[in-house]
Amino acid sequence: MEKTKIQTIDIKGKKYATVDSRVEFFREKFPTYSIETSYPFLDMEHGVCVCRAVVKDDTGKIVADGFAHEWQNKPGSMVNKTSYIENAQTSAVGRALGFMGIGINGVGIATADEVQTAITHQENNDLPPVIDDEIPFSEPDSVVVVKNAKTPKEATPDEWLTANAFRGIAERTTSVAELQKLLNGQRGNPHLQELAEIASARKIEILQDIETQANMEA
Repeated sequence: MEKTKIQTIDIKGKKYATVDSRVEFFREKFPTYSIETSYPFLDMEHGVCVCRAVVKDDTGKIVADGFAHEWQNKPGSMVNKTSYIENAQTSAVGRALGFMGIGINGVGIATADEVQTAITHQENNDLPPVIDDEIPFSEPDSVVVVKNAKTPKEATPDEWLTANAFRGIAERTTSVAELQKLLNGQRGNPHLQELAEIASARKIEILQDIETQANMEA
């Protein structure tokens, strides 16, 4: 008899599983499997990180993985002030288990925790700091400390981009840092929300490319 059921939270009419419920289900159904986490990017000085979670079977083969991006100085988040690294780890684990098919419930990979956080980000127009250096994602298990950072600037009207122009530039970006820098440069743009949605979609594509490359190299 099944001991653990996937617990869900209703968010805007859709049922999303919680991370802890996915983990409990995973531990019950796959007791010989393991979850490992690493930080392809970690800047302790400026409080920004990307976590990668990997699920391995009992032979050590990678069966799923997931990424999460968090930053310390997040408006409206007291937890991230002290635990942004831990939050990234939790989100990455939740996504990795989602890619295994655990608790997706027909609404996608994201967990209830991740969706609620994304809603909070949108409500606060919350953007992470921009890092000047390129993030070398080619070595997913390494920890990279980036020294230089700058705060987002407010664009002037003659620097504002249309949605089509922004999309064209975003499609040519190849890193999350470059994409975020582009978006941050549009602060003040009356179409910022639309640009943020375009950037979010492109970010997912970039991370998926990274996941695909990592799986091929595994």
